[in-house]
Amino acid sequence: MTGHTLIVSTCGTSLLTNGRSDQDRQLINRYSNERKPEALPADVRTRLDTIFESQQALLRIPRLPVRLVATETVREHLHTIRRLSLGLPVAETELGKLPETLLMRVNGDVALSPWGEVIWGQERKTVYGEKLRPSPDERLVFGPQFERSVRDLPPDRLALVNERIDDLARYLVAGHNRKALDVKPLQGNPRPPSTHECNAWSDRDARRIFVHYEGAKLVLDALDRGLH
Repeated sequence: MTGHTLIVSTCGTSLLTNGRSDQDRQLINRYSNERKPEALPADVRTRLDTIFESQQALLRIPRLPVRLVATETVREHLHTIRRLSLGLPVAETELGKLPETLLMRVNGDVALSPWGEVIWGQERKTVYGEKLRPSPDERLVFGPQFERSVRDLPPDRLALVNERIDDLARYLVAGHNRKALDVKPLQGNPRPPSTHECNAWSDRDARRIFVHYEGAKLVLDALDRGLH
């Protein structure tokens, strides 16, 4: 039942209730999102198992991508998925390359579907921990020393750097300065050409990302210790 509840919560119960008796529809709607199926009455568990087993074609769709296909799909379409997750525009030609199950279209707008959000949330840390990923937006630029400054990071720290780059893209496009990011100007001129700094991570050996503006673009200069 655990696998069943994930599918129902992300895809909706309508795919399972179509053509069912009133009694079966009531069972599905009432119990399909139960997180502790072992607590259900035995007769309810038996009937729900029968219903779900009859939907084997449906159940097989999400299970394979969870680990075997999802990571490769995210790697292959990372730029597109990343921009969708950030609310940035994506060309229709690029959207057409994504599996439709990852997309949701409403009144001409396109976003990650609930299933797409699940896949992205599940695979992001893995993909982000592999290497420094290219900037998600042309207005966010890596300076000549930035890649060198993150070259030897372990996967968990590299994942944080890629996440902060996402935060910087949101900040640059929408002015959203999250607490975890904390963009602020440098006092004086302690580290030219950098004019601003932001958090990379604040635990352990805390690090900052130093940046500066070049017109409408934000240039990432280096990852380093804070100046305080």
